[in-house]
Amino acid sequence: MYIDDAYFSRSFAFNSTLMDIERIEVLRGPQGTLFGKNTVGGVIHIVSEKPEFANNGQIELNYGNYNFFQARAKINRELIKNKLAVRLTGTYTRRDGYITDKVPAIEVVNKTNFYGFRGSALYTPNPNTLITLRGYYGKDGNAENTFVYASKPDYDPVGVPADEGMNTKQNVPNTFDRQQYGTVAKGEFKLGRTTLTSITAFNNSVDTYFGIMTCRRPMCLFGSNSETPERKSGNTHSFATG
Repeated sequence: MYIDDAYFSRSFAFNSTLMDIERIEVLRGPQGTLFGKNTVGGVIHIVSEKPEFANNGQIELNYGNYNFFQARAKINRELIKNKLAVRLTGTYTRRDGYITDKVPAIEVVNKTNFYGFRGSALYTPNPNTLITLRGYYGKDGNAENTFVYASKPDYDPVGVPADEGMNTKQNVPNTFDRQQYGTVAKGEFKLGRTTLTSITAFNNSVDTYFGIMTCRRPMCLFGSNSETPERKSGNTHSFATG
């Protein structure tokens, strides 16, 4: 998966609820010539909108069941006529979990809670030069990590009573935190009939998760603690003629 020409080795590391998508390209593999390694099966390329030389904005509000609420907004401003423009987008999403946990300490974090923003700038010092800078930040503070255990009334394979419907009461304290941020710089330079394109990108994602479950039998013990950083940086250059 690529977002604005930047490679994401783990697609789940990006959860920015993009509002300003221009298009999504689904390319059949292999795509090693243009996109490099790890593209034998193809490429999903998300391209966001570039800043434009105009002044405009948009806001979107959504509300749904489970107290779902989402706010997304974007604003575009031309700072220097026909030369410099900027675009800012932001989003906030929250929702209660689908499953009700009767343990208050667990139920309070059994939600979706995400916010993030993106900024971009477009600079054209002359007709033959186009420079685009992008940056983003996102944070997931909670995760709907609660689950239910379904079983027949007379069948108890793991020594845990079955839950009732979508209600549970488990002793699974859990924490979750995901932060991601990065930048992309792209320069396009026309050299006669040839265009030189330079792309430099840096992505970082850190996920921290911890959960423990205990029950009457040793086989029910479960725990995990992970802090998995992903850092990607690189610089690529390509020539295109037309």
